[in-house]
Amino acid sequence: MKMSRPLIACLATLTALIAAPGSAGAATQVGQTLTPSGTCISSYTWLQSQSSAPSDGVITGWDYQAGASNVPQLKFKVGRLVSGSTYRIVGESGAVTPDASTLNHYLVRIPVKAGDLIGFYTVTGGGCDTSNPSFTELTTLGDVAPGAQAGFSSPAGYEMDVSASLEPDADHDGFGDETQDKCVGTTGPYNGCPNTATIDRVKQKGTKPKVKVTTTVPGAGTLQAGSANDASLASASASTSLKPVSQAITSFGKQQVTLTLKLTKSAKKKLADKGKLKAQVKGVYTPEGGPAGSQTTKVKLKS
Repeated sequence: MKMSRPLIACLATLTALIAAPGSAGAATQVGQTLTPSGTCISSYTWLQSQSSAPSDGVITGWDYQAGASNVPQLKFKVGRLVSGSTYRIVGESGAVTPDASTLNHYLVRIPVKAGDLIGFYTVTGGGCDTSNPSFTELTTLGDVAPGAQAGFSSPAGYEMDVSASLEPDADHDGFGDETQDKCVGTTGPYNGCPNTATIDRVKQKGTKPKVKVTTTVPGAGTLQAGSANDASLASASASTSLKPVSQAITSFGKQQVTLTLKLTKSAKKKLADKGKLKAQVKGVYTPEGGPAGSQTTKVKLKS
């Protein structure tokens, strides 16, 4: 254990987000990993004071370079200045045990504001930093939970072994635009998506027994269309006029998708016999990782 600072050796892990912003709309790599030569004792929360988030966004991952031995168990932390030497923890990861002699990478989703500091909590003691007179660590006893605040002391001369990836969050829904948000530009709780879509147009395709359904979807997921009373589209009725169609959507921006539906055999006969047919059309959008949402409209067909 180093003797130059309070009996808490430099656990301050994740080198606070370096204020070197990346290009607009791209992720910013903040902090840096290093092979730790210093030992941090257990049961302290650490933040690095020099490095801070250069902008609002979402931290989507963090890294720790473990040495060959003396590997601590860690929790990633993000702290926000309240006043003076008091900081509030605004996010954390679960506890991890890094692999020795490995650059360990972990995924997280922590919304941050410009100026927030990164660090960690040492569940167990181990290598966490190295001597560097240009850096100052902030530390406090205990595992400060998200939402809680504490006063931090300032041991000087140590740089933490940690880096983090900060992504923009243009629509402010708490999902990083580069790797997490499946509906960039539209807010929603399901990987950044709502479970709603809008049917823009429904019309007969010329004089053919087909219906074109144009729908605006917010991003990635699955779009289905068919009769409003189609059992496969979450209804109880088995009597349908339109054969259901499904399409997977992989791009992350708002877009229009057009599906062409064919009439069922019985609906074709009814259209031929009467010369006209009314049908209800349902569009169902299911975002990745979320429940389905639907909208229903009507269409008139003529033979």
